[in-house]
Amino acid sequence: MKQYDFPPYRPPNEADSCLIRFTRGCPWNKCQFCMMYKRVKFEIRGVDEILEDIQNAPSIFGRDIKSVFIGDSDSLLMKTDTLVTLLKKIREVFPNLDRVTSYARIKTLKAKGQDNLKKLFDAGLTRVHIGLESGSDKVLELINKGSKAKHFIQTAPMIHKSGLQFSLYVLLAVGGKEYSHIHSSETAEVINQSNPDFVRFRTIIPIPGSGIDKMFTSGELTYLSDKDIIAEQLNIIRNIQAKTYIANDHISNLVSIEGEIPQKKDYFLNILQKAYDSFGDKSRDKEKLLRYL
Repeated sequence: MKQYDFPPYRPPNEADSCLIRFTRGCPWNKCQFCMMYKRVKFEIRGVDEILEDIQNAPSIFGRDIKSVFIGDSDSLLMKTDTLVTLLKKIREVFPNLDRVTSYARIKTLKAKGQDNLKKLFDAGLTRVHIGLESGSDKVLELINKGSKAKHFIQTAPMIHKSGLQFSLYVLLAVGGKEYSHIHSSETAEVINQSNPDFVRFRTIIPIPGSGIDKMFTSGELTYLSDKDIIAEQLNIIRNIQAKTYIANDHISNLVSIEGEIPQKKDYFLNILQKAYDSFGDKSRDKEKLLRYL
């Protein structure tokens, strides 16, 4: 068996998933906060190469695996017919799967359109992980996300209608103190208008060498204290009216909360308020946090 090509990254909730790499790197690779694929040239792997990995995956992950995650950052930009072939093969090799998921950029999903997304769902894809980061166009421009709030709002209905679930990722503190209010309020608004199945929170950790680190170091942005970060998430959750699943499921988060809202909304707000009342004006040692990334 040739060497298996493991994706270098996957969401925390995919820790027990079989990992299958369709593409390498990120086709955008310009976000100011992300260093994940900076040294990886984007490329689409050959179909035969991917099929060989799919065939070999059971010897690594076991045949009774319940979930598969597809890497790297935006594999759905591959041709739909090719994706359908690969997804069907995954379902053939792993007949007992509960879910098959992938990262995807919102513009890629928008370009695919509802009909093609439905084809992917019918072939076995069940969920996409999408980086919203912020619902504020100002913050999105600041971090060079390459998308606007309207792209998420416009694309969400076609994702829902295709049958796919989608998880939005939100970056707390990414706009610094300067944009914290618009970041929190406008993020909640995008969540309300797009109705994601999941909202997963992360807290920005300025990685040395990243654009966002330079913004904080130069004073262009002011890093939030722990108390301010909690206040930002309080404001977001307080203003969410959509029915969704909330998760602080990353080492960067200050407080661990997880569950559905509106059922647990008051509980989450209570937990976060207690955290806000207990935290001082200090920030965690970001250098220590880097070891977990």
